Amino acid sequence: MDFYTEQLYKKKKRPLDYLMQAGIFVGCLAASSLVFILLSAVAPAFGKLAGTLAIVAIVYGAYKLFCRLDTEYEYIYFNGELDVDKITAKSDRKRLLTVKCQEFERFGRATEGIREKVTADKVLDVTSGGESPVYFAVFHKKDAGRMLLLFEPKEEIRADMKRRMQITTED
Repeated sequence: MDFYTEQLYKKKKRPLDYLMQAGIFVGCLAASSLVFILLSAVAPAFGKLAGTLAIVAIVYGAYKLFCRLDTEYEYIYFNGELDVDKITAKSDRKRLLTVKCQEFERFGRATEGIREKVTADKVLDVTSGGESPVYFAVFHKKDAGRMLLLFEPKEEIRADMKRRMQITTED
């Protein structure tokens, strides 16, 4: 029997994200003002048109940077295979990981300090930062070595994973 499901959620913004957005806004205002004043002073006839075009370009660039801080994660689960995608600004999709749950060496609910308890060459944290329970999986990938995956699979994904895994789960 085939089992397919998707899970999409938005990553909760941290205080650093808000600080970066504020910095982008202030930087945009400062750069726009400076460019307009300089171009207007250097070439009065042509400077206002060039300054206006430069402001449009600066505002567009700031908008793109601002939107890049909006991150979503999508889990696509099909018959024991988990694909994890990162979606930035609701338009750019990047595949972060594809793994079969049969490759898991360990799987369970993440506890405080799991990063220190598990020896891993790479940690992939694709959690939302919200209130959902966080789970972990440890597995080996040729290109990355031993990996620790921190994620928030919904109950139906966890149930199917447990059914297909060849290990005892830790939750």
